[in-house]
Amino acid sequence: MRAPFDGVVNRLPLKVGSSVSAQDLFTTISDTSELFAYFSLSEREGLAWLARGGVDPAQPVGLVMADGALYPQAGAIDAVSSELDPDTRSLVLRARFANPAGLLRHGGSAKVRLGTALESALLVPQRATRDLQGSTFVYVLDGEGVPQPRRIDATQRWGEDFIVASGLQPGESFVLEGLQKLRAGEPITVRDAAAGS
Repeated sequence: MRAPFDGVVNRLPLKVGSSVSAQDLFTTISDTSELFAYFSLSEREGLAWLARGGVDPAQPVGLVMADGALYPQAGAIDAVSSELDPDTRSLVLRARFANPAGLLRHGGSAKVRLGTALESALLVPQRATRDLQGSTFVYVLDGEGVPQPRRIDATQRWGEDFIVASGLQPGESFVLEGLQKLRAGEPITVRDAAAGS
């Protein structure tokens, strides 16, 4: 028997001499020369992604494998669902990856990494924020050195930081550490954060 294409053969449940009929499935074969990674963006993330231009065939897509290693072949998004998933309110995308070494298998799990160019992004360390009833707050110092809570729009993460869309201006001072020690209305002693911290 000859398969119509090259691929990886699945399990062989039948042995030599087994009785078979015309309806019996001997095995399956998978073409793994390239694979698709399906992933989702929340409705909010999807809108932001589409606003930045959406599908760009020249933009590489990374794949972080289950062992934490970055897959050596960059992929590209080649399909986007036309509607949101009604259960999760998310936008489903598909990225295509070449698989010359056969490292990827159907049914595997990985993390998709999308590159994004940010101009003049304002970042706040996640450890400097508090989440109260679904809103994110930082403690900004007023003119007397008293920390005041302020709500910020920080819906996206960048490593260990939040990307601040609104609520904080460049140059404003906020409390980086020791949030649990703050007392309402009490001024604090300000010490600049060390460079790179």
